[in-house]
Amino acid sequence: MTNSYPASRLEIAYRVKLHRIEREQDERGREKTLRARIRSQGGNALLDSACAEVLEAVRAGADQVIFFAQDKAFLRAIRSAVLAESDEEALGLSADNVSVLDSSVTEKERRRLVSEQSRDRHRVFLMTSSGARGVSFPRATHIIAMMPRFDVASNLMELAQLIYRGRGGYRDPDSGQPLSSDDKPRRLTLLVDDWLPVELDADDRRAWLRRVSDLLTLVMMLRATVMTRITGDAGLRHPLSLIPVGPIASDENAPSIAEPLGIFFREAQTHLGGAGESDSKGLIKSAHNQAARVFKAYRLEGKADPGAATAFRSWTDVARRQAFAASVTSQSSGLLPGIHEDAVLPDTCHCIGPVWLEDWSELRNKEHFRFEGATSGDTMEKDLLGQLYAIAESGSVGLQLQRAARDLFDVLNSSLLQRHVTQKELDQTSTWLALPLDWPLGGSGDQASASARGPKHAEDWYTGLRGALGGRGQIFPVVPEYEDVPFAASISSGAPALFAQAMASNYFMASNELNLLNTLLLAGSDDT
Repeated sequence: MTNSYPASRLEIAYRVKLHRIEREQDERGREKTLRARIRSQGGNALLDSACAEVLEAVRAGADQVIFFAQDKAFLRAIRSAVLAESDEEALGLSADNVSVLDSSVTEKERRRLVSEQSRDRHRVFLMTSSGARGVSFPRATHIIAMMPRFDVASNLMELAQLIYRGRGGYRDPDSGQPLSSDDKPRRLTLLVDDWLPVELDADDRRAWLRRVSDLLTLVMMLRATVMTRITGDAGLRHPLSLIPVGPIASDENAPSIAEPLGIFFREAQTHLGGAGESDSKGLIKSAHNQAARVFKAYRLEGKADPGAATAFRSWTDVARRQAFAASVTSQSSGLLPGIHEDAVLPDTCHCIGPVWLEDWSELRNKEHFRFEGATSGDTMEKDLLGQLYAIAESGSVGLQLQRAARDLFDVLNSSLLQRHVTQKELDQTSTWLALPLDWPLGGSGDQASASARGPKHAEDWYTGLRGALGGRGQIFPVVPEYEDVPFAASISSGAPALFAQAMASNYFMASNELNLLNTLLLAGSDDT
């Protein structure tokens, strides 16, 4: 099957893998939730899956393999696993011909990797879509793409581009003879990983129908995207082209004093997880830990306009939330409470499972950082300033990390002139807050709540609340450490729960798990 695709023959493989998730207990002997078990067991399952696909392609005789994933730290883990599991003598893989190509790679190293002499001698490239932009890999005969189950539209957009990375001409690395890659057969593998909890009842036909239809819909969308890109038609029963349109990154992100901090943390962790100079790793690790201490006192403040201040009710007020709970659970409460009674849920507040979502878009919102070193002679901040400057000027780290260090340096340097408090108004139109449904835990148990606020549980609270916000836009706080109620906040271009879209008639297809699949397969046929 070829048309505009640069190959004599194209083989497309859809690899759907269900990874078994076993039951697991925490340190107190309680059974972990499914989400916690996936976090615990899923990382190794995904790593094993990716490593197996790369090694299988090499053993099949691939001239060159390129593997795509959007997690930079994950790519470095794959590289280590592939090198550890492969027999160098049998497969010819070594640290010199298996490399990661992403935005964290230094500019000097990137130029070396994409030069013809280095590029065409590599056996395996592990890369993000951004790392591969503007580069062709004409020797690549096997392209493997790991498709995440989130943000499907954006990832389908990337897929439509990355499948053409193996094209163009090159010179034989040994003889120097000009060669064309367009007359070679190629294989495209689309890798979809999902989870199979052991408690899923094999006789629950409805649950299996949901699981199968979900996976089949994704596979159909993958196939339709690839076919549209190559032939102009989705290859279904009726004329149709599937062109995914995802969100634009600049629409999702807005300037914030927390933004460079979050980018710095991500890039630092990526660098620390990969191969690099030990001197730079020591510097980056020290700066990472120092930044976490310096920036841990974060506060988000929202104020209503004077005329609306009395009307706005926030569930961050624990007493108000407890009054609401007491009112709605009282035996004497009315079925339809009056408009001014405590039992009325504010228009800005929504409940999704165990989480309150609160809309702060109409408030005047500010973010605050108060620096811990304010009473210690600025030593902590000045040490961090020196480390950030050294990273920003270093030639042994990636450009993304250099930029993040430079931006964070500017934020910290300006804060030292403002009595150790940095604040910024958030002028965006969509600011949402996620709060635990039941806080204090158990209704009024201060002791239990104080224990759950400790550093041991802060990351768990943050992960769960961040997930309720959909993971888009900027998520605060960057360093999850709570003095009182655990929270997460997001600034993005839309509401995280998509309530309006879910109820709109033109989005009805997306609200029924079978409708999209049926439309793709059946629309336009004679018997529908």
